[in-house]
Amino acid sequence: RAGVRAAGAAMLARGRGLAGARRAMATAASVAEPPVLCTAAGATTVVTLNNPRRLNALNLEMCELLDGILRSSEADPGCKLLVMKGTGKKAFCAGGDVVGVRSAGIGLPEAAGARQSLGHESKSAARHRSPQP
Repeated sequence: RAGVRAAGAAMLARGRGLAGARRAMATAASVAEPPVLCTAAGATTVVTLNNPRRLNALNLEMCELLDGILRSSEADPGCKLLVMKGTGKKAFCAGGDVVGVRSAGIGLPEAAGARQSLGHESKSAARHRSPQP
């Protein structure tokens, strides 16, 4: 939290006003938290998509994290239930993060491998079959 406040204070000091300070604080807060959260409580594993500013739209990093979590929960005999949810009030998951992919340059011809990987990872996570409900 101190880093978030410091980012906001720095923006105010640079004369960017309250709106600039809020944007800096939001950016600093989003950097501090991972895009996918995972907690275990007894036999239940809760996976939370944590990208509310983009309506929890999936990017490559999130797909890779989800794939690892799903594989780990499948291999864990203690995991009997897997719950998925999203942060924010507007959406569980809006699909693929088109804006993030474009801004990362994945739409460029030289990024075809990353683009193909994103498609593969999202399909893998979507088709995943697990013994846990």
